[in-house]
Amino acid sequence: MEAKLPKKHINTKTWVKIAWLGFALTLIPLLVLAFFSHPQIDDYVFSQTTHQIVQNGGSLWEVLKQAASQVGQVYEQWQGGFAAVFLFALQPAIFGESWYFITAFLLIGAFVGASIYFGRTLQKVLGLNKTFATLALLVILTFSMQTIPSGVQGFFWFNGGVYYTLFYSLGLVLVAWMLKERQKPTVWRKIAILLLCIPIGGGNYVTALACLLLLGMYWLFKFLRKEGRMWFVFACILVLGATLVVNMLAPGNAVRAQSYVEYQPGIKGTVYESFYYALHYMGQWVDIAFVGVSVLLCVLFWRMAGNRGFSYRFPMLVSAAAFCLYSAQFAPAVYGMGGPGEDRIINIIYLGFWWLWSIQLYYWCGWVKTKLRAFCQAHGMDWQGALPKANAMLRRSFPVLLLAVALCCATRFTVSGEPRIKENVPNYLSASAVYSLITGQASDYHAQYQQRLAVLKDETVQVVEFTPYTDPVELLYYGDMTQDPDYPWSNRTIANYYGKEQVTVNWGA
Repeated sequence: MEAKLPKKHINTKTWVKIAWLGFALTLIPLLVLAFFSHPQIDDYVFSQTTHQIVQNGGSLWEVLKQAASQVGQVYEQWQGGFAAVFLFALQPAIFGESWYFITAFLLIGAFVGASIYFGRTLQKVLGLNKTFATLALLVILTFSMQTIPSGVQGFFWFNGGVYYTLFYSLGLVLVAWMLKERQKPTVWRKIAILLLCIPIGGGNYVTALACLLLLGMYWLFKFLRKEGRMWFVFACILVLGATLVVNMLAPGNAVRAQSYVEYQPGIKGTVYESFYYALHYMGQWVDIAFVGVSVLLCVLFWRMAGNRGFSYRFPMLVSAAAFCLYSAQFAPAVYGMGGPGEDRIINIIYLGFWWLWSIQLYYWCGWVKTKLRAFCQAHGMDWQGALPKANAMLRRSFPVLLLAVALCCATRFTVSGEPRIKENVPNYLSASAVYSLITGQASDYHAQYQQRLAVLKDETVQVVEFTPYTDPVELLYYGDMTQDPDYPWSNRTIANYYGKEQVTVNWGA
């Protein structure tokens, strides 16, 4: 009789290695595409003076002094985000257009690094199984990054990406440090946290508000549990709140607000519309792929949750708090601009949404697992014996589950970059990058930019008229100049940047 060979299953550590490899592979086309990226629109607006200093042979110290000086000017004339404005003046292309690739490396690196650091910190603080927590982290990180609403505004455009993606990443680091401080307090970390609150308060309002609300919720949590060291959380709230107030009280904000005078909802309207937009965008984001990934996360969370004696008593309260925190992030744009804002704002709300959604799933899995354990024990059932069998079944069926999730994700995949399932559903980021690279679209766009750059650097030409880019790359193109030579956000600025009398694009050509 022929002996049966034992069935072999891929162990969880191997799955982790596969997941790390898969995630790394998704980054390669994005980083390659970075070398085809170039400055656009606001990049020139906030770096005219620093670029001029570099062109005149000025030192790095002079560049930094000018960037600091510009903060004061912009604070009076346009916006209060002092930390962000300082960075705007240092966009890489001021040192040479070929250095602009640093933008994507910086933004992707900051986002990925902060997300991994935050996920690892959660795993350690909650005492979760490292293997399953790593798999869950990579699932959240990969899917949220690949489906971000606007890749160009998130990772390939310096001005928009620094203002939102970079400061969002700093917000993740702040929350991670607060979690570590709760577990093992140190003087140096306290100082670092307080210092980090300053640039976050001087960045975008969405991140600053979210961090302030989280600190407030954390203080309330410690108060209800009658824990010690509440003074430090209160100090963080004061520092972050004070810098945010400085940001909000900038005279330039009133000037900027005049651009959005068509509709301003007021405080009551802002609250209502923030919840409305929260539901509206959830309706866009929840599709078959979202459901498939959520099921995969539930399987991973099931293996981690309910194993440390935590009661998971308030799942509805956790869900309500998470939804309110998610909705509140729409408030700054709604109040100031009368709507949800540009995609760069939606980007970080979406990325934060995935963390809030995942934390809810974990908590609900723990609640269900705890209730099942209590039910089995109350009715004399062998919970300890049934759990290993259930886990073994999940382990055997894991490849099938992955295949099902892959098929769900494939429903929103398109080669051309055009949405297939519903309006405003973008292609996966890396797929779009690969398409642009292998079809020559990226190299054509780069060649057209180089042709423009040669003209812009030709001192004998003072009046310039370009034709529009043909087939610009979706991940690299945010906007272009207009036919108005005095348009301040592109034409006039670019003319000043390169020392031209006027620069236009003939859109009727």
